[in-house]
Amino acid sequence: MIRLVPNNASAYNSRGRAYDEKGDFDRAIADCNEAIRLDPNFGIAYNNRGRVYGEKGDYDRAIDDCNEAIRLDPNYANPYRHRGFAYMQKGDFTQARSDVNKSLQLDPNYQKAKDLDAELKKKGY
Repeated sequence: MIRLVPNNASAYNSRGRAYDEKGDFDRAIADCNEAIRLDPNFGIAYNNRGRVYGEKGDYDRAIDDCNEAIRLDPNYANPYRHRGFAYMQKGDFTQARSDVNKSLQLDPNYQKAKDLDAELKKKGY
């Protein structure tokens, strides 16, 4: 797809997701970077890059990207969950709880948010 349409931000974002699922975080970030370069208002790409940064343990960058994804689409549940994960890893359980609650408010069936909710409850939050 990218060879056929090299300026397609969605194609880079999708390939970045595939790299992420394979554990190739650096390539995933590179593709998200390219998707964002092609479309700076592509909130899903910021969300996906933020998730990858969180998986890599770069929680500040994860939070920054999730903030941008939320700014671009405040009704998208995923970046609240990913930001909540990053806050939890940083030990900010109050903010993590707030983000998980918002994620579940927007999408009550979002399983990964439910899982994070359960993890926070085990920690007393």
